Amino acid sequence: MEDSPAADASKAGKTHEQKASLAPVSGERPDQGEAPVADYEIPAADHPTKPSHEENAGAPPAHEH
Repeated sequence: MEDSPAADASKAGKTHEQKASLAPVSGERPDQGEAPVADYEIPAADHPTKPSHEENAGAPPAHEH
């Protein structure tokens, strides 16, 4: 085993030379499953809602003075 920076003063501060013990050897990320789908990527068929310009059609203005 190599001397750690704590044991070898010449290696102090050289953290870029230290390797993480649990890092994947290939450099690839481990499988994390399928990514969640953002709301804006869900097809409109899954959300039967009216467009916002139709919701207030025929309604009186919100602030009538």
